[in-house]
Amino acid sequence: MRPPDPIARPARRVALTGASGFIGRYCAPALAGGGHQLTLLQRAATAGPEGAPVAGVPVAGARVVAIGDLADAATASGENLVNALRGCEALVHLAGRAHRAIGDEAEALALYRAHNTLPTLALARAAAAAGVRQMIFASTSYVHGHVTRPGQPFSSDSPLAPSGAYAISKADAEEGLRRLAPELGLAVSIVRPAVVHGPHPTANIRALLGAVRRGLPLPFAAIDNRRSFLGLENLTSFIAHALDNPPPPGAVDAWTLADAQTPSTPEFVRLLGAATGRKPRLVAFPPLLLRRALTMAGRAGMAESLIDSFEIDISPVLARSGWTPPLTLAEGLRRMAMAD
Repeated sequence: MRPPDPIARPARRVALTGASGFIGRYCAPALAGGGHQLTLLQRAATAGPEGAPVAGVPVAGARVVAIGDLADAATASGENLVNALRGCEALVHLAGRAHRAIGDEAEALALYRAHNTLPTLALARAAAAAGVRQMIFASTSYVHGHVTRPGQPFSSDSPLAPSGAYAISKADAEEGLRRLAPELGLAVSIVRPAVVHGPHPTANIRALLGAVRRGLPLPFAAIDNRRSFLGLENLTSFIAHALDNPPPPGAVDAWTLADAQTPSTPEFVRLLGAATGRKPRLVAFPPLLLRRALTMAGRAGMAESLIDSFEIDISPVLARSGWTPPLTLAEGLRRMAMAD
């Protein structure tokens, strides 16, 4: 990605997948508000006033094109996708299957590849055939792994070492784009967000926010780790920046993103408390026993996300992209709490 040009670029005609998802519901209106003309690629052509996506968030001037299920479109001839993308200059691909426990590892990997890997590569081919010259792909920071060691954070320069079907499917999509981009002449930016927080959060962040608001005791005071997060506003800001600053045709940039701050789990809970105006009830409980209890309850993934470290160093992004996060972690959490 080149540093920002001193003169703003004109608005672009941008195709977007995943407009009804957690990220897309914020990203689509933000990009439209920045002057971009959006084409929302969705399963069905359902749209509300002013071209609202399925989730009902107004997107001024947006065009909605029905493409059916992306997993099915990826195995079809591709003509439907090519037609949907005609007239667009860039594609932002946010859609995909997120973390869900499904079947054994082999079954899960096949399903995730069908929803995350194959559609991404099909969209790249269709975009090039339709005359689109830029693609932004939302991957995940978990392509580097799920745990970091003290003093050894992940960054954009870290190798791919995915574990788990979801991360493997995203890493496979990244590697496929690296092979395809030179052949297609497509400028590709890969965005690898940390765990995203924002209005109406999901999963563990939503559970923690609810627990803090209800004053429930949380046994995290003895945990000493570092966790990276990424505000939805910061992620959307980077996507807009990437649209204005693509790599050269046929090249691929990859950016592992997070907020600048990396709190411990108890520090994160205290930030949630400050955002909600409630003092969290943190109590000390041995992390080893907490891990065992959660694992025995079938929540090993939750234990990992609460107890282990997952730290991202964004200095390569700051040094090479010309972008800086517009919001601090504390401000992002405050906005999340106000909206929820």
